[in-house]
Amino acid sequence: MQGKSLAERVSKISPSLTLSLNARVRELVRQGEKIINLSVGEPDFPTPKVIKEEGIKAIKENFTRYTPSKGIPELIEAIREKFKKENGVEYSQEEIMVTPGAKFALYLIFQAILNPGDEVILPSPYWVTYPEQVKLAGGIPVIIETDETHLPSLEKIEKAITSRTKAFILNSPNNPSGRVFPSSLIEKIAELCRERNLWLISDEIYERIIFTGEHISPASLSQEIKEITFTVNGVSKTYSMTGWRLGYVGGPKEVIQAMIKIQSQSVSCVTSITQKAGLKGLTGEEEDVKKMVEEFRIRKNYLEKSLPELGFEISPIEGTFYAFPRFSWKKEDSKEFSLYLLEKAKVAVVPGIAFGKEGYVRISFATSLDNLKEAIERIKSALK
Repeated sequence: MQGKSLAERVSKISPSLTLSLNARVRELVRQGEKIINLSVGEPDFPTPKVIKEEGIKAIKENFTRYTPSKGIPELIEAIREKFKKENGVEYSQEEIMVTPGAKFALYLIFQAILNPGDEVILPSPYWVTYPEQVKLAGGIPVIIETDETHLPSLEKIEKAITSRTKAFILNSPNNPSGRVFPSSLIEKIAELCRERNLWLISDEIYERIIFTGEHISPASLSQEIKEITFTVNGVSKTYSMTGWRLGYVGGPKEVIQAMIKIQSQSVSCVTSITQKAGLKGLTGEEEDVKKMVEEFRIRKNYLEKSLPELGFEISPIEGTFYAFPRFSWKKEDSKEFSLYLLEKAKVAVVPGIAFGKEGYVRISFATSLDNLKEAIERIKSALK
């Protein structure tokens, strides 16, 4: 590449803090070590049988060609009904599109609304992808700190708003903290965004995995709030379809149409068979989802009891399949602590600094209860 260089926007993206950990996990596995991986961000349950069968059926019926960039009509209609019935939001079909994963829906939003130098406010802890996608679109992520509740204060949000602020990212239930934002806080954030003419990007991918509290879609609060809100969701977490890649988003018609144009010139469309399978998930029985959530509840109850016994401080886990405990160690370095647990206990967790919050680690309970019990015993021995 002599005489050539990468685009400046690529150089602005931070390397993943978990890459070195993942590389070390793979190396230890190659050496024959039995690693308990509590760093995964996907359900450990299989895709429900009826959904898999629908995908197979689509293949057998040769439903394998391009589809409309925005998604097949019957899937768009099912999503419209879902938003109306479950979220209390009335979207037209022109205000909805499907994407190859909720992550790409977020990417399209930033590409459509941000100009170079525009700012996007996000509270820590945050999903690792948010700031990098903002930077890819030429924007500037503005991080606001939170206390041990992991909830942003309205005062800090207001103080962070400048003439360049374009949007606020809300993620509830929250990855990594497991918090479900109180409805009163969501209402205040939404109203502030309306008053200050900001876009509100609501990432609701974990909406069905809730143990305490109630999920609120900001777009349901009022017509005025709906007009500034993007409701982002997908099938990955609810139906254990992470590898299928199907997300969807509802939002203002003009922006959604712009996002469809970007998608048509980038990935063309979501895989045809994935759309058929996702349609089955959205319109089928929910028994598998309920069973999965109840199993997650058993596991989170175990961690809420066992982690404090090891000296961790942990807030109640209200949703998702993550615990985000504060650790007590010789120093507050979450990356070093995570590497220590990997080397000494052979347990993989994610350092809190990857989510913008030092002194914490994210522990996924998307694994069996037996694995969790073994992991706790290993960590207990390592911390003696």
